[in-house]
Amino acid sequence: MTPLERPIGVVLADDDVEMLDFLENLVDWNAMGFEILARGTDGLDALRRLRDRPADLLLSDITMPGMDGYALAAALRERNPDVQALFFTCHEDFDHARRAIHAGAEAYLVKYTLNGDTLSRELMKAAATVRQARTRRERENAFDESLVSARESLIYETVKVARTDPERMRERFALYKMGLRHAQFCLIAIYADGGTPLGAESDLARTDSSRPDSTHLTNGQPADAAAWRHELAARMGESFQTDGIADHLFFYGSQVILLHGWDDPPALEDRYVEILARNLKAQGDERAVRLVALRGVLCRSLVDIPAALADLAVRREAQFYNQNALLLQETVQSPNYAQPSPEAMEETLSRLLTPFRARGDFPRALEDVAASLCADRIAPSSVRRLFEGLIRRMRETDGSVPHDQPPVQLEGSSFAACLAAVQSVYARFKRAEVGALAYAERPDIRRALRYVEAHLREDLSLRTLAEKLHISAGYLSRLFRKHTGVSYSEYLIKRRVARATELLRDGDLSMEEVAERVGIENVNYFYRFYKRETGMTPGSARKGGAGK
Repeated sequence: MTPLERPIGVVLADDDVEMLDFLENLVDWNAMGFEILARGTDGLDALRRLRDRPADLLLSDITMPGMDGYALAAALRERNPDVQALFFTCHEDFDHARRAIHAGAEAYLVKYTLNGDTLSRELMKAAATVRQARTRRERENAFDESLVSARESLIYETVKVARTDPERMRERFALYKMGLRHAQFCLIAIYADGGTPLGAESDLARTDSSRPDSTHLTNGQPADAAAWRHELAARMGESFQTDGIADHLFFYGSQVILLHGWDDPPALEDRYVEILARNLKAQGDERAVRLVALRGVLCRSLVDIPAALADLAVRREAQFYNQNALLLQETVQSPNYAQPSPEAMEETLSRLLTPFRARGDFPRALEDVAASLCADRIAPSSVRRLFEGLIRRMRETDGSVPHDQPPVQLEGSSFAACLAAVQSVYARFKRAEVGALAYAERPDIRRALRYVEAHLREDLSLRTLAEKLHISAGYLSRLFRKHTGVSYSEYLIKRRVARATELLRDGDLSMEEVAERVGIENVNYFYRFYKRETGMTPGSARKGGAGK
């Protein structure tokens, strides 16, 4: 039995034995292509009962003694990184769903609504993901790893010593079956651009609110560099072999390099371009990344390879503002980028941070800055540093990003990818900001939010609000966080800052009146409060964020 034909191995974990029995008998596991490998009353118990075979799928309660569901999923992924997880719990609240997202869950199921149809649907979705991962692994294993490693070492050695010993390089190329049968050749670099940069939040994580019985979680994180490189090489190799194309593939840095030979005239045939475009699209769709193919200069000797690789690096930077995925034209002009001063870039950063912190029209500011950067042809390195710094400051303002979250790295990314990374972080920030209203499904929470909006200028302590709603302050505090995802005080601060910004921009009210309308009697305290929360003074906000 091949790995693709093997049943999908399942681990069940719940501290309720009756729930385990219920799950085991809820569907016909064997008929659906599954095999229960182990069941346990907590994470440690399940791991002890799991034998040598790694699991493919985990169905687990979240809260269990000893080892909870999140820790169990992490332990199983140490043996099989592609393990899928379906979490279920008695708690139907946003905090659990959010933690399930971060734990890489396929779905978040509520026990008291779980039935055979619901579980079958989720199992079929998880099975499709497992089989896709198995197919990918099979392709990677089928690829000759030793030959890939040898070719990768070869090209680095070529870069280093080709000019001093070209004959030795010819011998080694022949040894690794990389002979050149054409009078001239070029290098075509394929690299990843777009998707979710390292450390950036994915916009693809979402909640399917149309289904009351489960919450579907999707994460479109791109595969790591090694995975997409190996799979792309295997895919391209198959296509080239079918069409009788003798290109050689090797890895250089984070790129897949095609050594493409031809005789006169120097042109890329339509069939070759079609194969290249088809494979880029297929691979990009699967990986949620954009793959770019960039052609270099013509070469006539192996000793030209180091210069050809350097030329590719220049051409890649020259295409920083280009949106095309196939860049196969014969000539590319050398980039002529402007080198702005650090002070100018700091001022540009301020233009973006000011409306972001003041809850202003950040998308419009980003659009204006992006247009200005493109028009002025600002150097890619400066743009990347600008957006990396912006994202770092945005995440610091947000405050909900875990401390161990890595910084966003945009090295090698195009302008479009840099812009998309900023938009992804902003979208996450807005989801958190409006989360209170979005998740306020209970009538008493909706009443609380409406009261806050109508009485921002009054005493809005938690105790005061609780008395207005005729419930206890402690109960309201727990209820508010459970159904909005933020504490009451955090929400109140955000609303006061947003209202103050609106009033300041109107320009008709004095500072004392603005402060009084958002519930702050002391204007001096209002200045400190607004500066602390937005990073700028009320006067700057009134002037449209012209300064701090």
